[in-house]
Amino acid sequence: MKEGCYELWSAAELVAMKFYQKGCHTFVLTCTTNLLMKGPLNRQPMIDLSRAVRFLRKHASGFHIQPG
Repeated sequence: MKEGCYELWSAAELVAMKFYQKGCHTFVLTCTTNLLMKGPLNRQPMIDLSRAVRFLRKHASGFHIQPG
């Protein structure tokens, strides 16, 4: 996940928009970060990502996507 993270919404949205303009479905996920370095995050970012994927699969028809 590290390579796909951005600290600013605008940076993430710009990347998502480039893929969208090429015909891809895109989503920008806000996940747990450790900006203050107050302890390890452990698996929390992966848990956030898993929840987002489950949400998208559950609501796929509303987003007009075919998960798989």
